[in-house]
Amino acid sequence: MEGTTRLQDFKGNTLQVYTNYGTCNFWFCSLDVSAESRVVVTGDNVGHVVLLNMDGKEIWNLRMHKKKVTHVALNPCCDWFLATASVDQTVKIWDLRQVKGKSSFLYSLPHRHPVNAAHFSPDGAQLLTTDQKSEIRVYSASQWDCPPSLIPHPHRHFQHLTPIK
Repeated sequence: MEGTTRLQDFKGNTLQVYTNYGTCNFWFCSLDVSAESRVVVTGDNVGHVVLLNMDGKEIWNLRMHKKKVTHVALNPCCDWFLATASVDQTVKIWDLRQVKGKSSFLYSLPHRHPVNAAHFSPDGAQLLTTDQKSEIRVYSASQWDCPPSLIPHPHRHFQHLTPIK
């Protein structure tokens, strides 16, 4: 909530600060790490996604969504492949090696409601998304832009309940 992404030990001691907005008006909502590629990716409450190396050096900081980024996920098999989910009702798929700006996504997957999460399967071949109303979608890597498998699942959340991720 204080606008930082940091590494802490289990006692709460800060070992390293990766990002720091220096204000309570902006905060980070999502985070993923690739130990193999040695990168940290995080999304914030106004649509920015930040890519950092493990030393905390910012590689890029771009506004990739119009609203809050609720989830970022690196593909477990191709960790240069990133999915971002947002309350702007989209999930976007990116190639980290080719990101130049907000329109350089590979695929945009529109949803009818704000999206809470986008998780890759362990083999990286599928992407599961959850919205804030009643759908779980499963996309296949071979056809990201084709209609997904839809699973009706009423899981509306309210302000004080944790959304399904």
